[in-house]
Amino acid sequence: MNLFFDTSALIKFFHEEPGTELVTDLIIMPENSVYVSDLVRLEFVSALHRHWRRLKIKNYS
Repeated sequence: MNLFFDTSALIKFFHEEPGTELVTDLIIMPENSVYVSDLVRLEFVSALHRHWRRLKIKNYS
């Protein structure tokens, strides 16, 4: 199946939140092809930084 993920769905693969299990299952299924837009790169970094600022994820440096 061809799947198109926006940033909010892709974040669920890297950050535990409601919907994470479903997104992870879809991504790891070998018969699925996952596509994202070029804009996702910028939005993804921005979203991760926002989670970090709100202390939802830890800085391990």
